[in-house]
Amino acid sequence: MKKYPIITIIMSCFNGEKFIDKSVKSILKQTYKNWELIFWDNNSNDGSKKKILSFNDKRIKYYKSDHTTNLGISRSNAILKANGDLIAFLDVDDFWFKKKLQYAVEAFQNNDDLGVFFSNYVIYFGNKKFKKKISSFVNQPYNLNKILESYVKNTQLVAFLTVVIDKKILDSEPYYFDSNLHIAADFDLLIRLSEKYKFFLYKKPLGIYRRHEKNETKNSLEQQTNEQLLCYNKFIKNYSVNQITQRKMKEDIDYNFAKLDIYKKNYKLFFGKLMTIRRFKLKIKLFTLFIFNIINNKNII
Repeated sequence: MKKYPIITIIMSCFNGEKFIDKSVKSILKQTYKNWELIFWDNNSNDGSKKKILSFNDKRIKYYKSDHTTNLGISRSNAILKANGDLIAFLDVDDFWFKKKLQYAVEAFQNNDDLGVFFSNYVIYFGNKKFKKKISSFVNQPYNLNKILESYVKNTQLVAFLTVVIDKKILDSEPYYFDSNLHIAADFDLLIRLSEKYKFFLYKKPLGIYRRHEKNETKNSLEQQTNEQLLCYNKFIKNYSVNQITQRKMKEDIDYNFAKLDIYKKNYKLFFGKLMTIRRFKLKIKLFTLFIFNIINNKNII
């Protein structure tokens, strides 16, 4: 590892004009200065290009796709433009604390076998200014089953905005991101890497994930669930996922499909899925949603 490596920051943007300013300013304020930003405009039709170019910084490199793709493809295309030794990711609606890159570089310099750096993070709930710190699963090792366990417990151990990856290990993969995935593309990559490489957790929060009305994971339940199922089938086929985690992953997927059955008024399918779910908490949540939906005759996700 070079003493002062270049970090390439990948930012894929589709109509993110509203959020770019704070996100990019959090990069410009980094104490570690040897970085480049690959700003991949995923064929936006708003003022995203004008906004990003207004920063007038030679480290910011703008590219525009001639058509809109899913997030897996857009991030893969952006990585092809990277010159860095390390690769970081930041979406336009999230931002970092100022020492994020500095701590990542130090971790790689002090751990020769390190493949992936990540940190704790904070969830910021829209305009309510309510912050939730994620701090579960702080004990090593951070392997495939530990990462999957965090997802089925809805704590998401590894948030992609905190991740920094050695470029060499990305290049050794058969592909960067699964081109079939949009919402779950980062999840799939992390699981693949966790089977082979050492993950390092910096326990203090180094980034903020903003939840708002335009979040993909909030608004695209059907696509999200279909991608979860695709990942589930891939993981249990190719990796050693323990039986308890397998069951809980499948139940989470069935839970989301059951919610969709409620919203689509496919009640026969809903009750079929309800009977297959073993976790009492999920059954109660589904039945409550069913009653609420019947009474109000409207769909709320």
